[in-house]
Order: sequence, then C-alpha cells, then structure tokens
Amino acid sequence: MKRIDHDTFYDYIRQYDPDMSDEYIDTHFEEIKSHGSDIETRLDDSYCTVEQLKLDNHQVTDGYKSNGEKITLITESYEDSIKDVLD
Repeated sequence: MKRIDHDTFYDYIRQYDPDMSDEYIDTHFEEIKSHGSDIETRLDDSYCTVEQLKLDNHQVTDGYKSNGEKITLITESYEDSIKDVLD
C-alpha cells in the first residue's frame, strides 16, 4: 500500500464555507430546518426561527471573513453552489 505524505494529502482538501443569503433563508427556511438533524440529533429546535438562523449565519460568516476565508454565497440553489465550488 502506497503511503501519502501529509503535504500531498492536504493538497486534496478543500474548505467549503457556505453563506446563505438572507433571501435564501427567507425562501428556504422550512427546507433548511428539516435538515436540522442530518448531522446531530436535535430534540427541540423550537428556538430556530428565521431571525435566529439569519443571526447565527451572519455570526459564522463574520468569523470566516475575519480569518480571511473565501465565502461561497448561496442565493438560489444550495446544490448549484456546491457544484460551482467543486468544478
């Protein structure tokens, strides 16, 4: 089995920093919320409102930006935004 050194391995890793526009959140809120347990199990997400999601999204995005990370803005289609990054 061929070993890959760490430097070569890291060349294949891409960071994806999605940022949902406020308009995207407004339009797709119920769809976004329906994926709330895809990664972790949320027993109660009654706190999740459009306003809270926008606030959380802006906070994360500001963190990305303050660290010089490139943001991928999602305005209409999440899937198309991912395809654009991978192409």
